[in-house]
Amino acid sequence: MRFPHCDQRILHAPSDGCKYCNQRPEWQELREAWGIAFTGHLPDPESGVLMCPADYIRDAEDYNAWGGNRAAA
Repeated sequence: MRFPHCDQRILHAPSDGCKYCNQRPEWQELREAWGIAFTGHLPDPESGVLMCPADYIRDAEDYNAWGGNRAAA
């Protein structure tokens, strides 16, 4: 598996329960270490955490329109 979802920018938090993203815990750890928010989690502007690239490019309604991009349990 190269990317968990069709849109390579999407990476769900471990707490989202996505069976695809949770197969890549090293990627999830990197997101946290690099200070990048998980998909669907908007950071507090004062936290210094960057917005998820998928959320930055388009809103959740757009990327969730394709079922392959949603968190899958």
